[in-house]
Amino acid sequence: MLAELKKFGAKDGHVQAGWCRLSRQPVTIHDTKRWGTAKMRLAPPTPDGPLAVEIIGTGRLSLTSPP
Repeated sequence: MLAELKKFGAKDGHVQAGWCRLSRQPVTIHDTKRWGTAKMRLAPPTPDGPLAVEIIGTGRLSLTSPP
């Protein structure tokens, strides 16, 4: 994942906390250094759709496609 984010200009990262399991209930993730908070959960399943994760944030994060 970090390799893909580096295409957008992300720097090296590190894990600050343990991993969490995603379910239909949102998990709140705090990043007080930059973006604020985010909530993540598994998106509702669709019959033939791919696995999807919903991310809802309170900060300002804008990504532009790499050249």
